[in-house]
Formats: sequence, C-alpha cells, structure tokens
Amino acid sequence: MTPLSPGTLIGPYRLERPLGEGAAAVVWLATASGPGGFRKQVALKLLKATDDDRLVADLLREARLTALLAHPNTVDVYAVDQFEGQFYVAMELVEGGALRHLISKVKRAHLGLPVSVVLDLGIDIAHGLAHAHTATDDDGRPLNVLHRDLKPENILLDSTGRARITDFGLAKVIGEATRTALGDIKGTSRYVPPEVWKGSREFHPRGDLFALGCILYELVTLRRLFDGPMHNVFEQIAKRDSVTEAEAVAEVAPALAPVVERLIRRDPTRRYQEAGEVLADLEAVRSRLRTTHGVDAFVRLATAEPGSAAEEPGIDRLLVSRDPRWVALAVRASGREPPPPEPPPRSLSGPTFALLIAASAVALALVVLLVVRTVG
Repeated sequence: MTPLSPGTLIGPYRLERPLGEGAAAVVWLATASGPGGFRKQVALKLLKATDDDRLVADLLREARLTALLAHPNTVDVYAVDQFEGQFYVAMELVEGGALRHLISKVKRAHLGLPVSVVLDLGIDIAHGLAHAHTATDDDGRPLNVLHRDLKPENILLDSTGRARITDFGLAKVIGEATRTALGDIKGTSRYVPPEVWKGSREFHPRGDLFALGCILYELVTLRRLFDGPMHNVFEQIAKRDSVTEAEAVAEVAPALAPVVERLIRRDPTRRYQEAGEVLADLEAVRSRLRTTHGVDAFVRLATAEPGSAAEEPGIDRLLVSRDPRWVALAVRASGREPPPPEPPPRSLSGPTFALLIAASAVALALVVLLVVRTVG
C-alpha cells in the first residue's frame, strides 16, 4: 500500500493534509489537477486495510449509496476507485467542520445555541434524512436508504452554516442482506435506538429519527442525552423516559420540547415514523420565531473577537431578542449592553386613585348643575 504523506499521489489526487480519521478509513484534503490549469480540492477517504473484504465492501457500498443521494443536505461523492491496492472515495469538501466541533466550541466559550440555530440545524438534518429515506434509483424504485450511525460527528457544516450529512459507512438499504450478527450493535451506542439494543435487526427510518432526537437534545442542552460506557447507556435508555428527558429541552425551548419528546420515545411505534413529519413540525416551530438569524450569523458572531462586531447587521435586534442566548452572544461580540427595558406604566396608588375619583365626581356634578341652570 502506498505510504500516506503530503505530496503523495493517489491516482489523480495529490494529498495535502489529513482531515480526520475513523476506525476503518482516514480522510485527507487532496487536490486533483487537469489540463488548462484545472484544480479541484476534495475530501479523499482512504481505506486503512485492503486485505479485509468486508471493509472494502462497506466502503464501496457507502460510495454507491452516497452518490445516489445528491441533495443540498448530504455530501456528494465524485468518484470511487483504487490505486496500487489503495481503495479511495473522492467526496465533496465541506470546510465548515463537524457539528461536534461547533458544540465543543460553544461549550468552551460558555455560550449556548439559540433556539433558531437549533431549529435551522434540525431542519437541515431532517431534509437530508427525508431525501435518503425516500430516494429512488434511475428506474424510480425506492432505495429506502438508512444512515444507522447519525451523530454530530457525521454532520458537517458548510461555509453558509448549512448542515450536510456524511459518512453512510453503516448505511443499510432495506431488503439488502445484512451482515450484522445478532448481538452485534452497529452505530454509536449513545445514538442507537432502543429497539436495536433489544436485539431487533429490522431497521426503519424511525431509528435515524431517534438519533435526530438525541442530537436536538444535545444542541439545546449541550449535554449528551445518553453518556458513559455502553452498559451505562443501556441502563439510561431502559430506566428513563422521554417525557422526563424532554423537560430539560422545555426549560430552553418550550415549543421544541414536544418534537424532541416524540423523537426519543422508547416505543418505536409511538415515535415519528417519517422524516417528513418531523420536518413539518420543526418548520412550524421555526416559523413562529421572529428572528431571521441562523447558523451562519451565530458562527460569525461566536468566532468574532469580543467587542469587534458592533456594526454587525442586525446586532441591535439581537440585543433585544427574546432568546437570552442570542442576547448573550450579541453582548459578547459587540461589546455593547442591551438597552434597559422600558419602565412599566405608573400605577395609581390607593389614595391617589380615590382622590382622582372624587375630583371626577365633583367635576361631573358641576357640569350637571350648569346644564340644569342653563335649561331652567
């Protein structure tokens, strides 16, 4: 296998620098060159070991599935091939980093994600899932692609703040023969739906939707819904309930809490069944928010030097936002304090009110007396 280092050629791609690494593959920033000065940067996924037929098959299946899922909220695949025994997949380069990185940065800065940002991210993810779950092949036959490993690490943000689902390495097409042995849980344990923990190998879109609920919970609270070693996660799923868990969401985003609660229900038949349903509810909640600011504005302000964004468009509206998380971010980024609230109208005290009534009565009596004398 070709040694991997900056400058190494893998087919038409020259490696620039590593971007990330997983259990089965490493991802490099790479550049393809061509006639007439053509240059294109890609994310090049390289399989770590080629003597494992199963890993090769998984990589090729990921490429095949992802290539069929051309959508603004999924990551495009350009090519899949091998070079000197090295299997690779050339994918669209999404430079905004993973959603996990954004969560970590927000926590380090002691900030919180505003509700509008959480909703925009959730809507993007739901769009991507809805497309994958309802995608068809060239003949119009449903593919019913499931992700099966949805988590913040597998959601990338592009330069506009749009969420893009990637890494369909564990994706499963309904009806395709599975190689998952009974008791072998695929996916990341804290996002795996309860029915899989219980041994079910009948995968459905609602499994991905459970993971989406876990992600939305984490975006609102900045805490993982389930955490710790695998046995702890299993115990948390078994002993807790969705209604109690959603209370933490309700403290920050009351209108979003019912959506999250329905997503994380343990009984899959009582969960959302289709991503389109979730999408409609998320968009309905988002439409009731007055702020138009979303992920791109949040990232811009969160990465600005404190006090440097006083002239940011819309900063005045954010300083008086109903969402305290937007207000805190706007204060930090602009160096300005929100205007003091308008004082409530003065209420009349008991004696003052009584005096006013008495004066009004006297005035009214005088008017009546004048009218009577005039008429008489």
